[in-house]
Amino acid sequence: MRYNIHGSKVNVTDTIKNYIEDKLGKLDKYFESPEDITATVQIKKSGIYDKVEVTIPIKKAILRAEDSNKDVYAA
Repeated sequence: MRYNIHGSKVNVTDTIKNYIEDKLGKLDKYFESPEDITATVQIKKSGIYDKVEVTIPIKKAILRAEDSNKDVYAA
């Protein structure tokens, strides 16, 4: 799976990128050809919370999740 990671008002460090890639990489076993899929991750700062949005378009659906937390790793 390829990753497109962006931050809005957040500095996306290599540590955060590696953490996201590790977590989303666990989904590869559910896809027939994960090398053709691009996951888009947006990290936004909203007050004291960090909001993480993940969008993964596949052939017949779009997988999407979002969460907010004070810690970007928990979100």
